[in-house]
Amino acid sequence: MCHDDLFFAANRLGGEGEVVLKLLLKKGIITQTEYDSVMKELQGTAKIEETVQQNKEKIEQIAQAQQERIVHVDKHLAHMEEGIGRTIGGLTVAGGVTMVVQGSSGNDDNTGISPEGDVTDGSYSADLELSAPLAENGEAFLHIEAGEGNGLEGDEITSFWGVDGNAGDSGAGLELTEASYEHRFLDDRLTAIAGKLDLTRYFDCNEVANYEKTQFLANGFVNNIAVEFPDNSVGVRLTASPTKLIDLSIGWQSGDADWEDIFDKSFYIAEIDLKPQIGGRQGNYRVYTWTNQTDHTTLKGDKDDESGWGVGTSIDQKVTDGLTLFARFGWQDKDVYDFDKALSVGFSVAGSSWGREDDEFGMAYGMALLSDDYEANLRSFNINPEDETHFEAYYRFSFNEYLAISPDLQIVNNALGHDEFDTVWLGAVRARLFF
Repeated sequence: MCHDDLFFAANRLGGEGEVVLKLLLKKGIITQTEYDSVMKELQGTAKIEETVQQNKEKIEQIAQAQQERIVHVDKHLAHMEEGIGRTIGGLTVAGGVTMVVQGSSGNDDNTGISPEGDVTDGSYSADLELSAPLAENGEAFLHIEAGEGNGLEGDEITSFWGVDGNAGDSGAGLELTEASYEHRFLDDRLTAIAGKLDLTRYFDCNEVANYEKTQFLANGFVNNIAVEFPDNSVGVRLTASPTKLIDLSIGWQSGDADWEDIFDKSFYIAEIDLKPQIGGRQGNYRVYTWTNQTDHTTLKGDKDDESGWGVGTSIDQKVTDGLTLFARFGWQDKDVYDFDKALSVGFSVAGSSWGREDDEFGMAYGMALLSDDYEANLRSFNINPEDETHFEAYYRFSFNEYLAISPDLQIVNNALGHDEFDTVWLGAVRARLFF
């Protein structure tokens, strides 16, 4: 029997190969030299296989750690645009530029909310996010933004729901919108973060309706409009993860965001996030309660030092490989806020369903349900109140890993609860360049 045949047979037999070789040696079929040579190769092969397996496991661990790091580093950029960002030494950098051109139709007669009538406006925003480890389980994070143009948001189209969450005119000047330090304890079961925070990155999140730069453009589909989140300011967030199924989070932030008397009028929020897999598909079921202790004037005008508060939920559930459903609901103090309930439902479909892996189609419908006292106030001005409704659909064309173009359609009914306002149609084109 030739050497190669011996090695092949012994290797196929695995752990029993050595026993067979010893038997062949004893019967004189092979020599001691042949036995030693084959055994040496078998041992080398086993060592190589062990090394390969160890390297494979190490690569999987690194990939998992990197994925977890990406989600942490940039919930807005990296989480929604997987694969972007660059690591230079210990510094992770991710960024993007978003440009929106949006025009209206049917708004000419709605002079109460838009004296200019139908117009077409543009805006852009630029983001740069930096993250660096400062300790074994700690990380620093900076978010720098710039932008010009308010788009149709505000003066042109005034509504509860909002029409362009990307717009925000900083006069092209740079703004440090977030600066924080995060530390993880107890094998990542407890996470603490403090600094200048955007609490919408951690509360009322949603997999398919949470990012105005690539998903729905209207504010009411980005976050729950029935939550009075403060502007970015000093804050703290704590999250406990006793199991993979549940997260428990609490957040605090200065309510008026002016950096003076920061503990005087505070914003508090607490959330439970359940993360089951139903039929092997991921779901996220979030329930939260909040209070904003800054002074509010009641709709009746009898008090001017009331706190605002409410409860809400944000849900997303994957139902097929490409289809994800979402829903939001919020209820807030009817004595303080013009609308006391907000509801939105919709879905997102990945382009893999029709052979365009990185494309996406989304559609959503939302309502702002008016408070009783707000309706009474409108009637006192001879205005017939009606709940505001909002529809939006978009399609994201991904040309490559860096550029996406999204046509967007919105329909606004009964803006600000005014029944006499005409239905307004909004068409937009959004370009997203990221790196």
